[in-house]
Amino acid sequence: SCNALESIVLPDVLKELGESAFFDCTALYTVSLPDAVASVGEDVFYNNHMYQHIYIRYYTGSIADGLLEAQDMRVVVIDENITSIGNRAFAECHKLMVITYDYSRGDGEFYLSSNIKHIGEEAFANTTNLKNLFVPDTLMSVGANAFYNPIVSKYNVNDVTVTFYYVAGSIAADILKQQKIWHVTVCDNIHTIGDNAFNGITTLDSVSLPDTIANCGNAVFANSGSKVVAYIRGVDGTVDDSVYNGKTDGLVGMDFDANVKTIGKYAIAGGNNEIIHIL
Repeated sequence: SCNALESIVLPDVLKELGESAFFDCTALYTVSLPDAVASVGEDVFYNNHMYQHIYIRYYTGSIADGLLEAQDMRVVVIDENITSIGNRAFAECHKLMVITYDYSRGDGEFYLSSNIKHIGEEAFANTTNLKNLFVPDTLMSVGANAFYNPIVSKYNVNDVTVTFYYVAGSIAADILKQQKIWHVTVCDNIHTIGDNAFNGITTLDSVSLPDTIANCGNAVFANSGSKVVAYIRGVDGTVDDSVYNGKTDGLVGMDFDANVKTIGKYAIAGGNNEIIHIL
């Protein structure tokens, strides 16, 4: 209990933080630790500053499994050069409101840098304040049940939106397969969605896609929620020929906004779904 301690920087060689290490340090606002820390004990940050920030520095490039599981911090800043988030790294963090790399995000926003390639199993399990997760289109894999939440319901839907922002223009195959989320947004200028990218998301309600999609993989929307609607946003004004030909299984509606001026030949032909509404 160090009531005057406001910030601390832990060394790169640190491997473990013991139970209640900073317990009741009520003025402790910022803690900087390396990603190499392998073990953090229970209640390390309990009853610290109510707006406490944890900064995870680059050292190995990978955040360890369970690094901050069930800790009490409100904001986590991840060095933009870190590439991997381990299993259950931020699980059970009920007070966590923001994850970012640039200090510019609001409550409920978890914004990962363009260098993140892997999110581990149950990485955000039962992290109940997660509302909007922003990931780069270069993300390569997401572990099983990354958003699992047995407290709110069987799964943590919580109106979670996953937004892919543009880096290289292509979303990996299987990237969100069988995850539990509510909505997916694909940002402007992304042109490719890999096979099975959103397959098996049984909680999925809607997807928002730019008309810049030129290549849509197989079974992208299949086996998803029972009433999934795709909203097509006009960016360049044209939906390419055959882009969703035979690829609409799992959708019950497609809504083209007023900025879409041209829908190409066979753009949505050949689906096996029962009905597609073009609104």
